[in-house]
Amino acid sequence: MSFLDWEKKFSTDDTKIDDQHQKWIGYLNELHEATQDGRSVTDQLEILDNFVIYTRYHFASEESFLKRVDYPEIDELHRIHVEMAQKVLAEQKRIVAEQHNIGLEFLCWLRAWIVGHLVQDDSKYARYLARQPREEPELAF
Repeated sequence: MSFLDWEKKFSTDDTKIDDQHQKWIGYLNELHEATQDGRSVTDQLEILDNFVIYTRYHFASEESFLKRVDYPEIDELHRIHVEMAQKVLAEQKRIVAEQHNIGLEFLCWLRAWIVGHLVQDDSKYARYLARQPREEPELAF
């Protein structure tokens, strides 16, 4: 059983963005699985690195796309993205410094953050996109 499964309520109705969100959830599930299987801290940190890299890629891609469609709340979305990335990077640094396994509390926070973000923040731009003409620019990445 996955730590977080994709649900229809997460959909933005944009295939490329939804594909990125599903891949992002996949990294979270992989990270959870590594901690539950008792894999080494090094292995867990490698997966966390991949999660961080993909998070940066996704946020940049999403924001670039939304700028091109003149999404009016892009600055607020960017602020939310930066705040989340800072929290994840702080936890990543702590884990590296202490060489501790990734804790379930952190993973549960990540899961809750992603769910809340998809359902609350990203659903706002999904509604905005639904009102726009169908010729939308392609994702930059």
